Order: sequence, then C-alpha cells, then structure tokens
Amino acid sequence: MTADSEAFDAQATLLHPEINGLDGVWRSPASQTFKYLLPAWETFRNATDIAPIRDEAHYQRMVAILEALLDEATGDENHQTEHHPLPGVTGVQALQFLMAQHGINQSDLHEIGSQGVVSEILAGKRELNIRQVRALSESFRVSSATFV
Repeated sequence: MTADSEAFDAQATLLHPEINGLDGVWRSPASQTFKYLLPAWETFRNATDIAPIRDEAHYQRMVAILEALLDEATGDENHQTEHHPLPGVTGVQALQFLMAQHGINQSDLHEIGSQGVVSEILAGKRELNIRQVRALSESFRVSSATFV
C-alpha cells in the first residue's frame, strides 16, 4: 500500500464512516468512490452521448457540449465575482494577515529589511519596493500581486 492510498483510506474513513470498513469489513476506497460516481457518470453519458468520437457530426456535438460546460463554469465565476466580490485589501493588510496566519512577527521578516523598516511598512509610512515584494511572495508562496 502506498502513502497516497493510505492517505486516501484515512480521508475516506473520516468522510464516509458508513462505507469505509468501520463496520469491520475492509473495502477498497476506489470501489467505494466508483459506487457513488458511476450513477452520475451514467446519467451524464446518456444525456450527452459522450463516447469516443465516431464521425464529424458526433465531434461537433461533443464540441458544443464542451463549450456549454465551459460557458457554465465561466458563468459561475462571473456570478461569484459580481455577487460576492472580494474586499479590497492593501498589500500591507495582506502582509499583516499572512504574518498572523504564519505566526510571524516583524523581526522574522529580515528579508525585507530591518525591524524599523518593517515597522514603517506596517504603519503605512513606507511602501514595499519590488525587491521586498518578490521576497515576500517567495517566502509566503503567494503571487507578487498580493502585495501591490
């Protein structure tokens, strides 16, 4: 058993105690997953005629289905941003949030300058420069745009 399959077993145990062997019977996680996916797949397959492409007409139907699915996904994203916009956050606010999340204080941010420089940045008296933004984005593994 690989580490990935053990992790999957552990996750399945937490998410679906009724199907994962807590009753004393070991079941393959993959077979249990397919048990729930198969009916949805059958419904989708019957509704869309999805199968290996047979001819030009079938190809065109599959392209139309794919475009409809992509439009739906894009529509969901647009709905999300229109009706639930993210609040405007400054680079300093993002930095303060990330510091709190990671349990970091000013003295831990030596890659952007002395504690005095960090203090001025956090107080809004000084702006982050490009070098500091790059260092922070690498350190926190987030986009540089987070701090701009």
